[in-house]
Amino acid sequence: MVYAPFSSARLADLLPLPQDLNAVILDGGGAIKYLGDIEAPVVICVLDRSVADESVAELVMQLRNTRGEPLSLMSDLGWQPPDGVEALAFTVAL
Repeated sequence: MVYAPFSSARLADLLPLPQDLNAVILDGGGAIKYLGDIEAPVVICVLDRSVADESVAELVMQLRNTRGEPLSLMSDLGWQPPDGVEALAFTVAL
């Protein structure tokens, strides 16, 4: 598996990301704010719910509610999040 880490501070300069990426992990609000600009078959967003600013979580929820099709973590992805971890999965047409 090949991966290429990109700093969220430089992410805007690297957009659009390479077309051959199979998955992208956006870790935290600094990276998730570019969610609308990411085109990849799988995008994983890591939310920090301990932060008082809920704007990033609202961005993800808006995308899920307006353009997303829900997936089951267990049935579709074969993954059960650990206790204390909030997770949701959905598809969005590219």
